[in-house]
Amino acid sequence: MAMIEDGKGTGLRAQVNSKNRLVTESVTFDREDDAISAEVGYQLTSGQVSYTSGGTPAGVFYMKNMEDVDVVLDRVVLMIGTATGATGDWFHRIIRNPTGGTLISNAVPGGISNSNHGSANLLNGGTDIYKGTESDTITGGTGVPLPVHVQSNRILFPIGRRIPKNSSFAIEITPPVGTTAAISVTVCHVFVDVNQL
Repeated sequence: MAMIEDGKGTGLRAQVNSKNRLVTESVTFDREDDAISAEVGYQLTSGQVSYTSGGTPAGVFYMKNMEDVDVVLDRVVLMIGTATGATGDWFHRIIRNPTGGTLISNAVPGGISNSNHGSANLLNGGTDIYKGTESDTITGGTGVPLPVHVQSNRILFPIGRRIPKNSSFAIEITPPVGTTAAISVTVCHVFVDVNQL
Protein backbone atom coordinates (compact mmCIF):
# COMPACT_ATOMS: atom_id res chain seq x y z
CA MET A 1 0.00 0.00 0.00
CA ALA A 2 1.35 3.44 -0.98
CA MET A 3 1.81 5.93 1.82
CA ILE A 4 1.92 9.73 1.66
CA GLU A 5 4.28 11.14 4.26
CA ASP A 6 3.71 14.47 5.96
CA GLY A 7 6.39 16.85 4.80
CA LYS A 8 5.08 20.02 6.48
CA GLY A 9 7.68 22.69 6.92
CA THR A 10 10.34 21.29 4.62
CA GLY A 11 9.37 23.37 1.59
CA LEU A 12 9.80 20.26 -0.53
CA ARG A 13 6.87 18.06 0.46
CA ALA A 14 3.15 18.49 0.98
CA GLN A 15 1.39 18.50 4.35
CA VAL A 16 -0.93 15.57 5.14
CA ASN A 17 -3.48 16.06 7.92
CA SER A 18 -4.61 13.56 10.58
CA LYS A 19 -7.37 12.31 8.24
CA ASN A 20 -4.75 11.46 5.61
CA ARG A 21 -5.87 14.33 3.39
CA LEU A 22 -3.44 16.41 1.39
CA VAL A 23 -3.44 20.05 2.55
CA THR A 24 -3.43 22.66 -0.21
CA GLU A 25 -3.74 26.41 -0.37
CA SER A 26 -5.19 28.36 -3.25
CA VAL A 27 -6.21 31.87 -4.22
CA THR A 28 -9.21 32.35 -6.48
CA PHE A 29 -9.98 35.26 -8.77
CA ASP A 30 -13.16 35.79 -10.69
CA ARG A 31 -12.69 35.79 -14.45
CA GLU A 32 -12.91 39.57 -14.77
CA ASP A 33 -10.25 40.14 -12.09
CA ASP A 34 -8.03 37.63 -13.86
CA ALA A 35 -8.50 39.54 -17.14
CA ILE A 36 -7.82 42.89 -15.46
CA SER A 37 -4.59 41.48 -14.00
CA ALA A 38 -3.66 40.38 -17.53
CA GLU A 39 -4.40 43.95 -18.76
CA VAL A 40 -7.38 42.89 -20.90
CA GLY A 41 -10.36 44.17 -18.87
CA TYR A 42 -12.05 47.37 -20.09
CA GLN A 43 -14.75 49.95 -19.47
CA LEU A 44 -16.41 51.18 -22.66
CA THR A 45 -18.69 54.21 -22.61
CA SER A 46 -21.19 56.15 -24.67
CA GLY A 47 -20.26 59.35 -22.89
CA GLN A 48 -23.12 61.68 -22.01
CA VAL A 49 -26.09 61.52 -24.38
CA SER A 50 -28.64 64.37 -24.28
CA TYR A 51 -32.32 63.93 -25.16
CA THR A 52 -34.83 66.62 -26.15
CA SER A 53 -37.75 64.29 -26.82
CA GLY A 54 -39.03 60.94 -25.60
CA GLY A 55 -40.44 57.71 -26.91
CA THR A 56 -37.93 57.30 -29.76
CA PRO A 57 -35.07 54.77 -29.47
CA ALA A 58 -31.54 56.19 -29.62
CA GLY A 59 -28.53 54.11 -30.64
CA VAL A 60 -26.03 55.07 -27.94
CA PHE A 61 -23.28 52.42 -28.11
CA TYR A 62 -21.78 49.79 -30.44
CA MET A 63 -18.86 47.38 -30.24
CA LYS A 64 -17.58 44.79 -32.70
CA ASN A 65 -15.07 42.25 -31.42
CA MET A 66 -11.97 42.38 -33.63
CA GLU A 67 -9.82 40.44 -31.16
CA ASP A 68 -8.73 36.88 -32.03
CA VAL A 69 -10.47 35.57 -28.90
CA ASP A 70 -13.90 35.99 -27.28
CA VAL A 71 -14.84 39.13 -25.35
CA VAL A 72 -17.31 38.83 -22.47
CA LEU A 73 -19.88 41.58 -21.93
CA ASP A 74 -20.14 41.16 -18.16
CA ARG A 75 -22.43 44.02 -17.19
CA VAL A 76 -23.85 47.35 -18.30
CA VAL A 77 -24.27 50.36 -16.03
CA LEU A 78 -26.91 52.90 -17.08
CA MET A 79 -26.77 56.31 -15.44
CA ILE A 80 -29.76 58.54 -16.12
CA GLY A 81 -30.74 62.00 -15.07
CA THR A 82 -34.20 63.37 -14.44
CA ALA A 83 -36.35 63.29 -17.56
CA THR A 84 -38.17 66.64 -17.59
CA GLY A 85 -41.83 66.35 -18.65
CA ALA A 86 -41.68 62.56 -18.83
CA THR A 87 -44.38 60.02 -18.11
CA GLY A 88 -43.65 56.32 -17.92
CA ASP A 89 -40.45 54.32 -18.05
CA TRP A 90 -37.12 54.46 -19.80
CA PHE A 91 -36.35 51.43 -21.98
CA HIS A 92 -33.04 49.81 -22.80
CA ARG A 93 -32.25 47.17 -25.40
CA ILE A 94 -29.09 45.16 -25.99
CA ILE A 95 -28.97 44.21 -29.65
CA ARG A 96 -27.10 41.14 -30.86
CA ASN A 97 -25.16 41.59 -34.12
CA PRO A 98 -26.79 44.74 -35.53
CA THR A 99 -26.23 45.21 -39.25
CA GLY A 100 -26.48 48.96 -39.78
CA GLY A 101 -27.82 52.33 -38.74
CA THR A 102 -26.29 55.75 -38.29
CA LEU A 103 -24.63 54.70 -35.02
CA ILE A 104 -22.39 52.38 -37.07
CA SER A 105 -22.06 54.47 -40.24
CA ASN A 106 -21.16 57.67 -38.35
CA ALA A 107 -18.44 55.70 -36.51
CA VAL A 108 -17.84 58.26 -33.73
CA PRO A 109 -15.22 56.68 -31.42
CA GLY A 110 -16.62 55.64 -28.04
CA GLY A 111 -14.80 55.98 -24.76
CA ILE A 112 -12.46 53.17 -23.73
CA SER A 113 -10.44 52.71 -20.57
CA ASN A 114 -8.32 49.78 -19.46
CA SER A 115 -9.52 48.68 -16.00
CA ASN A 116 -5.88 48.04 -15.05
CA HIS A 117 -4.60 51.55 -14.37
CA GLY A 118 -1.05 50.40 -15.09
CA SER A 119 -1.88 49.42 -18.68
CA ALA A 120 -2.36 51.41 -21.87
CA ASN A 121 -3.73 48.39 -23.82
CA LEU A 122 -6.93 49.13 -25.75
CA LEU A 123 -9.57 46.62 -26.83
CA ASN A 124 -9.49 46.19 -30.64
CA GLY A 125 -6.64 48.68 -30.68
CA GLY A 126 -9.34 51.28 -29.96
CA THR A 127 -11.30 50.64 -33.19
CA ASP A 128 -14.87 49.45 -33.88
CA ILE A 129 -16.18 50.95 -30.62
CA TYR A 130 -18.70 53.73 -31.30
CA LYS A 131 -20.90 56.11 -29.36
CA GLY A 132 -24.12 57.67 -30.58
CA THR A 133 -26.51 60.55 -30.05
CA GLU A 134 -30.25 60.96 -29.56
CA SER A 135 -30.78 60.85 -33.33
CA ASP A 136 -28.63 57.78 -34.08
CA THR A 137 -30.32 54.58 -35.24
CA ILE A 138 -29.55 50.86 -35.08
CA THR A 139 -30.91 48.44 -37.67
CA GLY A 140 -30.90 44.65 -37.87
CA GLY A 141 -29.88 42.30 -35.11
CA THR A 142 -32.09 40.95 -32.36
CA GLY A 143 -33.06 42.13 -28.89
CA VAL A 144 -36.13 43.00 -26.87
CA PRO A 145 -36.66 46.44 -25.27
CA LEU A 146 -36.92 46.13 -21.48
CA PRO A 147 -38.37 48.76 -19.15
CA VAL A 148 -36.16 50.50 -16.63
CA HIS A 149 -38.08 51.32 -13.46
CA VAL A 150 -36.04 54.18 -12.12
CA GLN A 151 -35.36 53.83 -8.40
CA SER A 152 -31.87 55.29 -8.66
CA ASN A 153 -29.87 57.29 -11.18
CA ARG A 154 -27.43 54.36 -11.54
CA ILE A 155 -28.78 50.99 -12.70
CA LEU A 156 -26.67 47.84 -13.04
CA PHE A 157 -27.63 45.16 -15.58
CA PRO A 158 -25.77 41.84 -15.24
CA ILE A 159 -25.39 40.60 -18.82
CA GLY A 160 -22.90 37.73 -19.13
CA ARG A 161 -22.80 37.55 -22.94
CA ARG A 162 -19.93 36.09 -24.94
CA ILE A 163 -18.96 38.06 -28.06
CA PRO A 164 -16.88 35.88 -30.44
CA LYS A 165 -14.53 37.41 -33.04
CA ASN A 166 -16.45 39.44 -35.67
CA SER A 167 -19.63 39.43 -33.54
CA SER A 168 -21.05 42.65 -32.15
CA PHE A 169 -23.58 44.26 -29.87
CA ALA A 170 -25.27 47.64 -29.61
CA ILE A 171 -27.22 49.40 -26.90
CA GLU A 172 -30.36 51.38 -27.54
CA ILE A 173 -31.94 53.70 -24.97
CA THR A 174 -35.48 55.09 -25.20
CA PRO A 175 -36.33 57.98 -22.87
CA PRO A 176 -39.87 58.17 -21.46
CA VAL A 177 -42.69 59.63 -23.56
CA GLY A 178 -43.09 63.39 -23.02
CA THR A 179 -39.40 63.98 -22.24
CA THR A 180 -38.22 67.48 -23.13
CA ALA A 181 -34.79 67.26 -21.49
CA ALA A 182 -32.78 64.31 -20.14
CA ILE A 183 -29.32 62.76 -20.16
CA SER A 184 -27.89 59.25 -19.97
CA VAL A 185 -24.47 57.62 -19.80
CA THR A 186 -23.92 53.95 -20.62
CA VAL A 187 -20.83 52.07 -19.38
CA CYS A 188 -20.09 48.52 -20.55
CA HIS A 189 -17.73 46.35 -18.51
CA VAL A 190 -16.05 43.85 -20.84
CA PHE A 191 -13.07 41.55 -20.68
CA VAL A 192 -11.11 39.28 -22.98
CA ASP A 193 -11.34 35.55 -22.19
CA VAL A 194 -7.78 35.01 -20.95
CA ASN A 195 -8.26 31.24 -21.16
CA GLN A 196 -8.18 31.62 -24.95
CA LEU A 197 -4.96 33.69 -25.05
